[in-house]
Amino acid sequence: MLLRFRLGYVDLAVEKTAIKPTIYEHPEFTTFITGMNMHFAAWRDASAARLKALKVDCHPKQVQRLSDAEVIANVIITLIGGHETTMNLIASGFLTLLRNPESYEQLRSRPEIIASAVEELLRFESPVQHTARIAPADMRLGGKLIKKGSRVVVVLAAADRDPNRFPNPDCIDLTRTDNRHLAFGWAAHFCFGAPLARMEGQVAFNALLNRLGSPELTGEPLQWRENAGLRGLTALRITFKPGVPKN
Repeated sequence: MLLRFRLGYVDLAVEKTAIKPTIYEHPEFTTFITGMNMHFAAWRDASAARLKALKVDCHPKQVQRLSDAEVIANVIITLIGGHETTMNLIASGFLTLLRNPESYEQLRSRPEIIASAVEELLRFESPVQHTARIAPADMRLGGKLIKKGSRVVVVLAAADRDPNRFPNPDCIDLTRTDNRHLAFGWAAHFCFGAPLARMEGQVAFNALLNRLGSPELTGEPLQWRENAGLRGLTALRITFKPGVPKN
């Protein structure tokens, strides 16, 4: 069920929940929620039975429990934020390296710069393009009045290409310093999975560069997912020679 949700419903969820609540009325989404409710109900009953058999109090007092709706909401956000974004980082990042042969060779010959390289790939091709917030009070931003309760879309990808913040923002620089991008958000909304995502990116790019010999794009047109929130390819088709690349 979770796999089917990732393959079929993620675009719907991310595109609509940020601004429009209509996803909750979508037939496919309601079917998913119904299935998840049944799954958690069965899991809860089985767990309670096991705990009872072990003579463990499965309903201790003074414990604040998550509701089923809260559990499902956390499953969805973990699925999207913990898998979808990292998958897109790896695919889009590798595409960027293939399009920039000098950077590709730089990273392959200098694996010690992998940490700064991943940060630059996050900035250059941010997996999360925008986020949304609700203004807590009237405020002025950029000369415009934003009224309390207004929904505001923050385009993180545009901020990561801001020439006032990043020198030559449309050029990739794997050793860029002071690279405080917004790919993981900011402040209270900073992604708590950022350390894991960074680690996964470092492992994946090092593995790809060290295991694929002479990778090249096939020349087929690239197809990007039709999603305004998550930027990602439907597929990255390449050719390569097996074996360890020669220096």
